[in-house]
Amino acid sequence: MVKLAAFLSGAALLILELLGVRMLTPTFGSSVIVYSAVIAVFLAAMAIGYFIGGYIADRAPRRATLAVTLLAGAVLIVACTPIARPVAEAIGAARLGGYWAPVLAAFIVFTLPSAVLAFVPPIAIRLEMKDVARSGSVSGRIYAISTFGSIIGTLSVPLLISVMRVSYSLYAVAGVLAVYAALLLAVPRTKLT
Repeated sequence: MVKLAAFLSGAALLILELLGVRMLTPTFGSSVIVYSAVIAVFLAAMAIGYFIGGYIADRAPRRATLAVTLLAGAVLIVACTPIARPVAEAIGAARLGGYWAPVLAAFIVFTLPSAVLAFVPPIAIRLEMKDVARSGSVSGRIYAISTFGSIIGTLSVPLLISVMRVSYSLYAVAGVLAVYAALLLAVPRTKLT
């Protein structure tokens, strides 16, 4: 189901963003500077991801494209999790100063996974588009579902970190994305729509 992919990508993005702050906190603290750095990097990556995702959606409007995108997002979450702390510590040790150190750390660690997860809504919109006359309602619906996923993801973070470590929480999110990607590839289209 395409809409569920949009929901899951929205949830994963916000979980990664909030837990990303937690991963940078031991090195840079939990100031507004760190939150601003992470939010700015995620917004920039999402803007790039929406742009590239739209390009991909027009050239490969297939459910397999959506599945591969979710799987790539899962792999990148798994890849960025163990490097977050060493990257932050290396940048902290370099004493780049105030604002730019957490921005650089967030950029290095989180740009790729957040950009790839942002590919999902444009691809989902293209897959759901049956009639150009309804493009506004289709895109509005997909972005609303993705945003609702982000809200649920945000609200789930306290629960996740109360029962497992930050890294395990991110691995669990990646696992959900990977399982859903596999379902998109394995289950016949008629059973998912």
